[in-house]
Amino acid sequence: RGRLEALGPVVSDDPLLFSTSLTQELARLRVELHATDADLAALQRHAFSAAIASDAVRAAWLAGVEEWLAS
Repeated sequence: RGRLEALGPVVSDDPLLFSTSLTQELARLRVELHATDADLAALQRHAFSAAIASDAVRAAWLAGVEEWLAS
């Protein structure tokens, strides 16, 4: 398991209420906890694997993580 996975999924449930977005939260992890691309990918894989979504949607999200990590 990755070193940041103990945090659980990183989400932005209500950007208007909390004045943040998922992108901003992931950027904060990169700056404040020195998260690597591999760390962020692991967190998003974990979140997408737990999401309530169809298998096809989940597979597309996970493929997107892998594409981003490979870029």
